[in-house]
Amino acid sequence: MEQPHGRHFHIKPFEKKAECIADSIELQCSHTLPPYDTQHISLIEEEVRQKPPQSPWTKFKTRQGLKAEKAPGLDGISNKAVKCFPLTLYHFWLQYSTRALRIVTSLRLKGSQGVQLALFADDTALYLCGQTELNICPHLQKAIKELARWLQTWRIEVNDEKSAAISFIYRKGRSPVAVAHGTPPLRINNAPIPWQHTYKYLGITFDRNLHFRDHIKRVRKTAISYQSRLKGMLGRNSKLTLRNKRTLYLMCIRTVLTYASPVFAHAAPKRLKELQVLQNKFCRTATKAHWCVKNSVLHRDLDLPSIRKYMRDASERFFAIAESHPNPLLSAAVAYEAPPPYHFIRRPRNITDPPDDFTAEVERLRELNKQNDN
Repeated sequence: MEQPHGRHFHIKPFEKKAECIADSIELQCSHTLPPYDTQHISLIEEEVRQKPPQSPWTKFKTRQGLKAEKAPGLDGISNKAVKCFPLTLYHFWLQYSTRALRIVTSLRLKGSQGVQLALFADDTALYLCGQTELNICPHLQKAIKELARWLQTWRIEVNDEKSAAISFIYRKGRSPVAVAHGTPPLRINNAPIPWQHTYKYLGITFDRNLHFRDHIKRVRKTAISYQSRLKGMLGRNSKLTLRNKRTLYLMCIRTVLTYASPVFAHAAPKRLKELQVLQNKFCRTATKAHWCVKNSVLHRDLDLPSIRKYMRDASERFFAIAESHPNPLLSAAVAYEAPPPYHFIRRPRNITDPPDDFTAEVERLRELNKQNDN
């Protein structure tokens, strides 16, 4: 068969599709997997029967939205093969996956003293507060073993290479080591979990002292890369209007600079200034301003708040939502008073400290501009 443009395409016979599905099912039932639990399977089947049926159109849209390039899970069934499932078979597979996700969210670590479990999509974090790593590690190891048993029961595979452990301490300077000497290693499925000085989790690069230097450095580098790609539209020779340039900056660059800003908005002013410099350069380039024009005036003309002001507003909205959130982990994380501004320990609520001189000047000029417009 030929398409209108003369390109040939090949349709795989249904026999080959059936063989792929049969091979996947055979892999699931092979002896290499752990022995199945009859009670566990009966629980799954009962939940699937009680689940209200979805409309055919909803199931079809869900199946078509699967990304074919994603790697298959432990069952060995790729998304490309799932797209070939009949709707009846796909419905059962979808209900199984939904039930598994519901069970994950209800997982509780029993017998682990104080260890908290945080889940987001397929990322799992265990954390515990204590005086020293020697006191924390035994409880964490016990929780890891319990979690590993649960994952084995549900046949969920853990990527040992991406697993890591990090210890946070309060210290003004940078810690020379990732963990105190003599701290026992953590293990999952007999594989060691290395202690890291920095680790990227959910898009945020955490360091041992929570200074966020590495995160701001990485974010700044990414924003510079995006800015260089958009130079033809944001540069001095661009024919776009200031309004369109401002919209491009807000959508493509500032979102990179301030992603998850309530987490690191309390970083040292010297580090946050590195992000503000990028915004200053955009303002000067987009407006074709002379070198003698103040950055605060450019922010007023473009009606842009400073980076610190934007982060502060985002953090205040986050704290207001988290305080009344039904998730106890979120509500407990914001239930504290910020240390005084002169204290060397800075926490996320320290973003409510008095603004710096540049932010105050920008806000004063913006208020004057709004009054003149009215």
